[in-house]
Amino acid sequence: MKNIFNILFTIVLFSSAIAQAQVVINPCAKATDVHVVVIGSSTAAGAGPTNAANAWVNRYRDYLQAINPNNLVTNLAVGGTTTYHIMPNWFVAAAGKPAVTPAKNVSQAITLGADAIIVNMPSNDASNGFGLNEQMFNFITIKNTADSAGIPVWVCTTQPKNFSAAQKAIQTAVRDSILSYFGSKAIDFWTGFADATDGLATFYDSGDGTHMNDTAHAELNQRVINAGIPNVATDTLSY
Repeated sequence: MKNIFNILFTIVLFSSAIAQAQVVINPCAKATDVHVVVIGSSTAAGAGPTNAANAWVNRYRDYLQAINPNNLVTNLAVGGTTTYHIMPNWFVAAAGKPAVTPAKNVSQAITLGADAIIVNMPSNDASNGFGLNEQMFNFITIKNTADSAGIPVWVCTTQPKNFSAAQKAIQTAVRDSILSYFGSKAIDFWTGFADATDGLATFYDSGDGTHMNDTAHAELNQRVINAGIPNVATDTLSY
């Protein structure tokens, strides 16, 4: 019965996503080359799906290039990355915190000429015991750094993981704060993927309790599509 419920729930979830996904790309966005840079950790790097082509970033690249073949997606994500690693080059972390990774951070995204930046940090901060306040400080600093270069930033929420109760509390608190603070530029990577304990639902689990499977990545991609990034990015460009 539980498996039947999960299947029915998934059908409803994905039917809803498809219904909401009728994003109309404006003529300006279709005619303009858009460069999206993704910074993040293992989910964005492609961990979980059985085929790399099914990872959400690669699916999103296919989507953008179907709109305009000259659209570009650069993926700077690396497994194990925390919000500290992707802070701007000028940032100096406190003792005991990870140092910035200049080749994979927001400064590199700006240097590469991003028209839009997507930040996907699922759970490594909580794994390291980094709490709500320091994570939000880092996310806001990353956003402000990109803002100073005229580049819009979308921040994905945390993702459910089979964590301890204390770590799950960090995850849900950061999820709620991202949704509240970033508003229309927050992308919900949580709703529908969690079980009753705020762990990763079995149906979407690639097998390790952390990384999402092919089915989940298809939905993650759809949620990024729903954000309408090309329309917003081209509205911020100078002509």
